[in-house]
Amino acid sequence: MQIIIGKEGNQPFVITDDYVSRKHAIFSYDETTGVMTLTNRGTNGTYVKMGNHFQLIEQCFVDATTVVRLGPNFIFTIAQLFQPGKKPPGGGGGGGEKPKERVDISRLRYIAENYEATKLKLDQKQATNGSLRMLSIGGSLIGGVAGSLIPKFIGEGDNTIYSAIGPIIAVVFLIVLLLYCSKAGREIIIKKNENEKKYKINYCCPKCHHVLAGRLYENILAEGKCPKCKTEYYDSKM
Repeated sequence: MQIIIGKEGNQPFVITDDYVSRKHAIFSYDETTGVMTLTNRGTNGTYVKMGNHFQLIEQCFVDATTVVRLGPNFIFTIAQLFQPGKKPPGGGGGGGEKPKERVDISRLRYIAENYEATKLKLDQKQATNGSLRMLSIGGSLIGGVAGSLIPKFIGEGDNTIYSAIGPIIAVVFLIVLLLYCSKAGREIIIKKNENEKKYKINYCCPKCHHVLAGRLYENILAEGKCPKCKTEYYDSKM
C-alpha cells in the first residue's frame, strides 16, 4: 500500500500550502511485515516529531501516532492518511481529521521592534524639544542682562538705542525659539500618535486579527498560539 502526499497526492485531505510540493512525501505500508515508512520527496523537507522537536528526515519508520510536518507549516498525523471510520494499521484511532496549519508570525517581531525604535526616537526628540524651551527662557534672561550692561561699555552719550538692543534681541530670540519648539512639539505628538495607531492595527493575530498590542513578542511565540482563535504560531526566521 502506498499513499502519495502533496498538492497532487492521493491523501484523503486537500493541501494548498505554498511550501508543500505536488508530490511531497510517500507513505508506504507493507501488509506482510506491518512496517510503515515515510519518504521525503519535497524541496522544503519532510519532518517527523521526535519529543518536542521536529526532525528532518529522508526516510524513516512511522506508526499511526507519528506527527508529520511538510515544510514549515503543514502538520498531520499518519492516522489522518486513512479515511474516516477506517482503522489505520497498528491502531491509533481513525483518521480523517483536518490537519493543522500553523501561521508564521515572524512579521510581528519586525512590527514590535520598529514600534519600539520609533517610540524611543520620538521620546528623545521630545526631551530635546523640552530642553530648547528651557534654553529660550535662559536666552531671554541673558539678553536682558546684556541690554543693561551695554551702556556701561559704550561710554557717555545717548545710550537709549544701545540699551534697548539687548531686550529686543532677547524677545526676538525667545519668540523664534518658542515658535520652533511649538511646531516641533506638535509634529512629535502627531508622529507618536501615528506610531501607536499603526502598532495597534498591525500587531495582531494574522488569522483572526485579535489585537496583541502590549504583549512581548517572545511571550507570544513561547505560548505558541493565538489567545482567541487558538491558531498555532511559529517563526520562520528562527
